[in-house]
Amino acid sequence: MQAESAQESKQVDVLLVDDDRTGLMILSRSLERANFTVATANSASDALELLRRIRPEVILADVSMPGMDGFEFFRKVRAQGLADVPFIFCSGRDGALDRILGLRLGADDYLVKPIVPEEVILKVRLQVTKMQYLRALKTALESKDSSSIMSGSFGGISVMDVLQTARMLGNGEYAVLFTTEEDSAAVYLKHGQVLHAETGWGGGPKAFARILTWERGKFSIENKHFDDEPTMSGALEEVLLDQLAQLDETQELRGKIEAKGKRFATNINGAILTENEIMVCNLLEKYSSLDTLLDQSPLSDKETAQTFLQLLEKGTIKVASV
Repeated sequence: MQAESAQESKQVDVLLVDDDRTGLMILSRSLERANFTVATANSASDALELLRRIRPEVILADVSMPGMDGFEFFRKVRAQGLADVPFIFCSGRDGALDRILGLRLGADDYLVKPIVPEEVILKVRLQVTKMQYLRALKTALESKDSSSIMSGSFGGISVMDVLQTARMLGNGEYAVLFTTEEDSAAVYLKHGQVLHAETGWGGGPKAFARILTWERGKFSIENKHFDDEPTMSGALEEVLLDQLAQLDETQELRGKIEAKGKRFATNINGAILTENEIMVCNLLEKYSSLDTLLDQSPLSDKETAQTFLQLLEKGTIKVASV
C-alpha cells in the first residue's frame, strides 16, 4: 500500500520510510507476504503527513534521507504524540556512533543495510506482538480496582517491557515487583519517574541495572507509594537508555578482562594507586570471582570493570596461576 492510498485513521502494521524506492518496494512486498499491512513514504516529510491519517504498530525509517534525516524524523514523530509506537532505524552507515545515537534517542532497534527481509520480518513481528501485549495488559490493569495486583511471567516479554507497561498506566505511583529462583526485586515509579530499585543484595541504580539482566521469572504491578528517600531520579525512558548503554559497555569490558583469564590476583609492589584502584584491589584480595567483586563494589559495574581492566593492563592485577 503506497502512501497516497492511506485512509483516514487507517490502522496499519508497518510504516516504511526510505528515499530508496527500489529497496522500499522489496521490503514492503516481503512484509506483505508475511501478512503485515504496510504503508510507505519516500521522505520524512511525506511520512509525517501520512501519520496524520494512519496509526502504525511499528515505524521503520532510513537514517540518511535528503532533507529531513531519520534522527530528526524520529524526534518529530515523538513530538507528534506517538511516543509509544516502536521505532526501528535502518542505515547503510555501520558506525557505532550512529547506532548509539539512535538508541539513545529512544529507538527500539537499529538495522544496518543491506537488510535481510527475514530479519526485518522477525523484528517487526516481535514489536507488533509486544505492543499488542502491552495494550492488553494496560487494559487489564486499568480494569482492576486500586487494591488489586496484576501479575504474570516475564521471559517471553522482558523486564523492560514490564516496566514500560507500568509507565503506560499514567501518572500514578507504582511498585513493580519481580521474583526469580535466585532473587527478588522492586522498582518504584511515580508519575513516570524512577524513585528507587532494590534487590536482595542492594539498592539504587546498580540494582536497577541488575534487574534489567533478569531473563525469566514472575512479576506484579501494584499501586503503591514509596515512603523512603529516593535513590534514583529521571524519567523511566531516560533511565532505561542510560542503564542499557552502561550494560553494553560493561559487557564489552568484561569480555576484555575474561579474554585474559578467569582468576586474578593483586601485584601491587609499591604502586601508587587511586582510591578506586585501592578499593578494587582490596576486593580482589577477598573475592576471586569477578561477578562477586562487581556485586560487592560500591561503584557501578561499568566503573568497577573499567578500573579492574586498567589495573590489569598496568600489571597491578595479574592473571593468577592455577
